[in-house]
Amino acid sequence: MVMIKDKEGIERYSYSTKLNLFSERCKQKIHQEDSMVLGIVWGKVGSGKSVWSQHFAHAIDNSIDIKRICFDKEEYIEAILHSRKKAVVGDEGISLFFSRAAMTKEGRLINELMAQCRQKNLAIIICVPEILSVDWLILQAADFVVYVWEGSKKINNRKVTTKGNAAIFPAIVGDD
Repeated sequence: MVMIKDKEGIERYSYSTKLNLFSERCKQKIHQEDSMVLGIVWGKVGSGKSVWSQHFAHAIDNSIDIKRICFDKEEYIEAILHSRKKAVVGDEGISLFFSRAAMTKEGRLINELMAQCRQKNLAIIICVPEILSVDWLILQAADFVVYVWEGSKKINNRKVTTKGNAAIFPAIVGDD
C-alpha cells in the first residue's frame, strides 16, 4: 500500500502499489511525453465513482481543486481552457460525452475540446453511469476504463456496505 498525501503533506488515503504505479505512468504521459490521458469511470449511481475519480485525479495531480471537478458543460470548458498538465474530472452531470449528442453542435464542440486536452497535456477523467452511453470515438480514445461498484462485507457479524470497489482496465503502453 502507498499513502497519498494532500498539498500539506498529510496522508489522506491509500492505494495499492499497482494502482500507484499506474497513476505514476499517467503522470509521466502528461509531464514528460507531451500527451494526454483519458479515463472513463462507470458504475451505478451511488457506487463511489465520483470519489474514486477524485482520488485518482489527486494521485495524478495533487493540486486539483473544485474548479477542475466539473458538473456541467460551462465548468468543463472553463477547466480545460485554464489548465495545463493538470487533471480534470467530468462528473455525471457532464452529459457531453453521450452518444446521443455525437453528431450535434455539442458533439463537435467536444471534439474541439478533446484536441485542446491533447495540446494542454491534460488528464481527463469522466464519470458516467453507463459505459454504453459514451460516444464511440471517446471510448476509442480512452487510455483506461474503470468499473466501480458497491459491495458488502461482514464486520463483527454485521453486513457493511463498501463503495468505490474498482476494476481498472488500462490501455496505456507500459502499464504492465
